[in-house]
Amino acid sequence: MSQSRQLAAIMFTDIVGYTALMGEDEQAAFELLKKNRSVQRPLIEKFNGRWLKEIGDGVLASFSTVSDAVNCAKEIQQVCQDHPDLSLRIGIHQGEVVFEGDDVFGDGVNIASRLEPLAPIGGILVSESVYRNLGNKQGIETLFVREESLKNVKDPIKTYEVRVEGIESPEPMITTVEPPVPKVEDSISFNARKLRFTSLAIIIVLVLAYFLYSRQGGDETQPIQPEVIAKSIAVIPFDNESSDEENEYFINGMTEDIRNNLSKISDLRVISKTSSEKYRGTALPSTEIGQELEVTYILEGTAQKIGSQVKIHAQLIKTETDDHIWSQTYVRDITEVFQVQSEIAEKVASELEITLTLEDQQLINTAPTKNLIAYDFYLQAKELSSNWRINRNLKDFETADSLYKRAEKEDPLFVGPLVGRANLYISANNTIELVEIYPIDSALVLLDKALTIDPSYAKAYAVRASYFDRIGEKRKAFFDQQKAIQLNPNDPATTLKLGNQEFSSQNYIVGLQLAHRGLRLLGNEVSIWSLHSMGFMYLELYDLEEAIYNWDQMGSIKKDASFDLLTRVHLYDYLEQWEVSHDLIKKHNSLYPEQERVRLGALGMHLATKKEFEQALYYFKEANQLPYNGGGWDEGLLERNLYQGIALYETGQVMEGLEMLNDCLSSHSEKKGHNNVFDQEVIIAGIHAFLGNKEQAYNWLRKSDWRSFGLFYVQQDVIFSNINQEKEFQDLVGSVMEERKKIREEISQLKAVMN
Repeated sequence: MSQSRQLAAIMFTDIVGYTALMGEDEQAAFELLKKNRSVQRPLIEKFNGRWLKEIGDGVLASFSTVSDAVNCAKEIQQVCQDHPDLSLRIGIHQGEVVFEGDDVFGDGVNIASRLEPLAPIGGILVSESVYRNLGNKQGIETLFVREESLKNVKDPIKTYEVRVEGIESPEPMITTVEPPVPKVEDSISFNARKLRFTSLAIIIVLVLAYFLYSRQGGDETQPIQPEVIAKSIAVIPFDNESSDEENEYFINGMTEDIRNNLSKISDLRVISKTSSEKYRGTALPSTEIGQELEVTYILEGTAQKIGSQVKIHAQLIKTETDDHIWSQTYVRDITEVFQVQSEIAEKVASELEITLTLEDQQLINTAPTKNLIAYDFYLQAKELSSNWRINRNLKDFETADSLYKRAEKEDPLFVGPLVGRANLYISANNTIELVEIYPIDSALVLLDKALTIDPSYAKAYAVRASYFDRIGEKRKAFFDQQKAIQLNPNDPATTLKLGNQEFSSQNYIVGLQLAHRGLRLLGNEVSIWSLHSMGFMYLELYDLEEAIYNWDQMGSIKKDASFDLLTRVHLYDYLEQWEVSHDLIKKHNSLYPEQERVRLGALGMHLATKKEFEQALYYFKEANQLPYNGGGWDEGLLERNLYQGIALYETGQVMEGLEMLNDCLSSHSEKKGHNNVFDQEVIIAGIHAFLGNKEQAYNWLRKSDWRSFGLFYVQQDVIFSNINQEKEFQDLVGSVMEERKKIREEISQLKAVMN
């Protein structure tokens, strides 16, 4: 892993009173944190700074010059004067620091962070090294304050205040004092179920170790080397210069194989095919592509297939400067195409100063097949498979299947066609016309055969994990996901899925690290599924700001999914943002007019949550008279019947209400209910609480994993009104809330590297 040492001005900012505010009004604290970001980030960019990370409510940034750092700090403090609720302290120091990817270490960082708590509220405190380099910079006034002995800093530091209009300066003096320690939790214990840090030192180690996994095998996921963002690349689709446009599939397949080879390099981040594809034939400058994809390099080129020869021209470009740091033209016999692909990957690694491991070299230099006829059939089938997933044209499916089979016949030891066909059959499981002809279990036979031939084929593990996930074998899916990432650390979809699995197992930190790494690998083509999943992760941690942010982003990508819209309705109901939730119901109606029954049921739940039971019952009854036409939230999920039972009970129809509630209790106890949105145990506890069975309610609450809406549900919902004022209830829920709060505090130390 490469490091770079350089002289930099480090700025550390912190919100005054944030910890106290978090304890008093968590939602107000989240809003203040959001405002802090909106104020600081554009100003740091304006003064050519680099936003490095957030540490709790603190922001760490670096600048090439002290004048940029100080002018930025002054403007930040001046803007904050227009926001009475946002008060900052800022510390700045210039010194040699070590940049490692998107992180920075060294005394320069330590001293800036120690200076910040000593600054006056709304003020800026700088070290002597900053003061000396300011010279007579116009518009910057400084005042000597005192000499400080800073914790873990060998020599005393002379400190100076930078004058900010409207901020009172401290009394100048020369003394030596021990400053207060910055606001960081020194020790947070773990228990066996929740992944916690035992000290700030371990937090830092995990920051360094984020996102990558041990390639040594085994059942446990172990973070190792940090991801080096400087070593990041996007492979832009090569232009087809062949006179025959039918060769497009060959050029596309060859480009993807080059990307796949690069993806096998453990010390390189490779952006997904989906994100890179949008730049096919683009006229955008490499600098702009680099900014959009957040990559340091792009690989682009042209390819031409002429009879039995291929001509490939590849060039590596540094996106920051648009410098072409390497280019080469290969004219080879078509039988050498795999060798060329390997040579390009090795050359890229060399130019990026990446030392390939023996495992990397073996994976890169292993040709998928020696039979070029089989390879050609395989590339044609892959192209049609991609078309099938986009357009769902049955002819594409059938032709792809036929071509995969022809490739298998040409080379029975070529695993690509086996895995491609298995993936095709898994996708057929969503199509009524195909599900009986191509049963999903036939995919497992193909995948097991492929892995018997080549146990190092990453894609086979990834596809088999999808198969196991589809049939509910979560544990087997987890093992295959781990293996797939060990062999190909740049697989975004599998990384996201493994993150979701880890999080569901309550390995919260690891789960979020993986999920965020998956998002990074997806680049600017973040999927609806990934945002949906991230929203639920943060909701489970009661991080409302992040949950809402992820879910609100879904609508900006493409049409909101029915289920996701109605899930957000419930979230905003619990936040008592009634207008927002009602608008989402109207949006659902405009997007899915055919799902009238679903919409009316959701409206009934919305009104029941508001305790407007008469109106809720009206919409429930209207919904019951309509046929079910598919979609999200219907009585099959049971939550609607639960609310209908409450509405009946509360409007005097006690027997009907009790009958419906008991039916719900029976169904949920038998695990027949929907449990992705609500914690099943919490629902059962709530029904017992409403029915007056307090002891059973508490027993079920103690069994709960508090997933998704669990914490909202117990605190806000009418169903817990019989017990939510009791001390036993408040102590139990309070302990869970405190547990989640500690996890959020730990995660806040990592947010900068995860965002």
